[in-house]
Amino acid sequence: MAKVCVLGSGSWGTAIAVHLANKGEDVVLCSLTDDKFNSIKKDRENQLQILKKVEAELREQREKMLSAGVSDENIHKKNQYTAMERVEALVDEGTFCPL
Repeated sequence: MAKVCVLGSGSWGTAIAVHLANKGEDVVLCSLTDDKFNSIKKDRENQLQILKKVEAELREQREKMLSAGVSDENIHKKNQYTAMERVEALVDEGTFCPL
C-alpha cells in the first residue's frame, strides 16, 4: 500500500487525513509549524482546530435533513422517482459519487 501525504494540518488537511486513515490508508500529515505538529503528535488530535464541534454540527444537520421531507416509500406509492433515482437515470454509471 502506498503512503498518502497530506500537506497542511489545518482543519481541512486534518479532516482529509483522518478520513483517509479511517478508510485504511497509510497517511502522513505534514505541518508547517512545529507547535501544531507537536500538539497533534502528542495528543493524536488537532487541538488547535474545532473539528469535533464541526463534526457534531454536521451530524446534527445530516440527521435533520434525513428526517425531513417525504419518505422514498411514499414517493414510490405515487409512482414517482426520488431525486437520487432521477440523478442515477441521467448520468453514466460510475461518473457521479454522492458524498
